[in-house]
Amino acid sequence: SRELLGRRSVCLMEHLTAQQQLSAERERALGEAMYLQIELERQVAQSETAVKGYEELVQSESENVRARQAVFEKARRERDEQAKRVTICSGVLFFLPGICQAGDAAVKALGWMNDAEREYRIALPRLDNARTALEGVRNQLENNRRQLIAAQQSHAENQSAVKNLEEQITRLKAAI
Repeated sequence: SRELLGRRSVCLMEHLTAQQQLSAERERALGEAMYLQIELERQVAQSETAVKGYEELVQSESENVRARQAVFEKARRERDEQAKRVTICSGVLFFLPGICQAGDAAVKALGWMNDAEREYRIALPRLDNARTALEGVRNQLENNRRQLIAAQQSHAENQSAVKNLEEQITRLKAAI
């Protein structure tokens, strides 16, 4: 029975050593999971801040586009009214045909219609770029959140495994 006890003791010691090694590996994995979780929490916070910033940028660009569009529409209406005035002027002052066209040329020379259209056309791609960037940071945020959830699950699993292994080690020591 001493020989049997000795063999069982050796077997239990080998099992204890294996469990301690496994516990050390799980504790290392737990530390890595904790570090990853902290890093991902930081990335999620940064992504949330970036999303808010891009949302504000999109809002600002949208307001800019609406303002530029309003100026452009006003310029277009003014151009149409100017064309009507030139037609009326040409009908009334038919004996001085160059006067009406000269006035129209002077208005067109100011170029504010062209400026309004150009500014509107420039503002549209900026809005599109802001929307695209916002979509990119939103996707990054969702990706970071998914990774964080996975890291939290891994952390919980490793923590549970370490706890179970420590309980087994304690029972083995008591048995030995």
